Amino acid sequence: MSKMNNYIPLSIPCLSGNEKKYVIECLDSNWISSVGSYVDQFEEKFSIYSGYRYAVAVTNGTAALHLSLLALNIGKNDEVFVPSATFIASVNAIRYTGADPVFIDIDPENLGISCFELQNFIDTHYSLIDGQLISKKSGKLARCILPVHLYGHACEIVGLTEIARKYSLHIIEDAAEGVGCRLNGKHVGTFGDIGCFSFNGNKTITTGGGGMVITNQNHLAKKIRHLANQAKCNDFRYHHDDIGYNYRMMNIQAAIGVGQLEHIDEMINKKRVVHQHYEKELAFAKDIHVYNSSTACDSTYWMCLIQVPTELRNKLSSFMMENQIQVRPFWDLIHKFSMYKNFQHSRMENSIYLSNSGLCIPCHQQLTEGEILKIVNKLKEFSKDNFNLPLPA
Repeated sequence: MSKMNNYIPLSIPCLSGNEKKYVIECLDSNWISSVGSYVDQFEEKFSIYSGYRYAVAVTNGTAALHLSLLALNIGKNDEVFVPSATFIASVNAIRYTGADPVFIDIDPENLGISCFELQNFIDTHYSLIDGQLISKKSGKLARCILPVHLYGHACEIVGLTEIARKYSLHIIEDAAEGVGCRLNGKHVGTFGDIGCFSFNGNKTITTGGGGMVITNQNHLAKKIRHLANQAKCNDFRYHHDDIGYNYRMMNIQAAIGVGQLEHIDEMINKKRVVHQHYEKELAFAKDIHVYNSSTACDSTYWMCLIQVPTELRNKLSSFMMENQIQVRPFWDLIHKFSMYKNFQHSRMENSIYLSNSGLCIPCHQQLTEGEILKIVNKLKEFSKDNFNLPLPA
């Protein structure tokens, strides 16, 4: 993605390392499809980087979630706890299996599922029978928590794992936006049974598309790899023993991924510096709050989230776009969509506020000092004009 005139895009991939060199090697060798040395390299390097033993490269983050649910045998008559304040792929993957999502409100301090809200919802709406959590309303079995680490921050994953152990629930971490984020030194995606990542073009590291599944359990990794390859039983005969999927990553994508991992720390550090500029410069901007993570979380700031009064969020969004600065409002809540409105949900006070007040501003690695200054100045200008209060010099 190239810059156009004075337009400042929300995200630009940083391909300043060996990505081009490795892609050319793929082209020269003709190994560009789903078999090749770069797939193996990418999986091995990502496993080492994340700290989980097994890594399986797949087509995208949604495929990673779908395969993970299937590997844990989650399907019809099962329920999965998930936030409504997330990208819809987190929830769609649950429905692909036939399972039902149960939407839980977030904790505004970390943007993920609230442990308090989840425990309260379980106490009110479920019965523990023979060690199994049964919904009083649907009669279905709660099998899994699918927490999401939003915008490069870590959710309340430690508390969620405690709840999961208490009720024998699986945890699949949606860390699509969390590559490089660590909580108390531990990489997100390595607290539960399985972690899922995305390498879409706007992510911290990218392969154009693509995703990764990580786990410490060999049998889960084997099943995920098997299902991703059309459940093919051997390499020479077309014999299949399950309903499989064409979810394998291409070697040419993995080549980009290997190049990206070689300078991931540099890219993340640049994003952190950009976020620090925003925090400092907007500290006194009336009614513009720059979200920051807890001190225990080494956030990557995949996106920089600001929050403004709900009645002015859309006006601010239009103002920034008119000034050639791309912004993105927080997602609409999934439990309100027609295809999901009949599923159970907790109260949604925090999710509703975030959905109506949140706005993402550019925070990518290639922002110049001049572009950061323009973004800051436009936000200050909006603050002064709309809140009618003077700003410090």
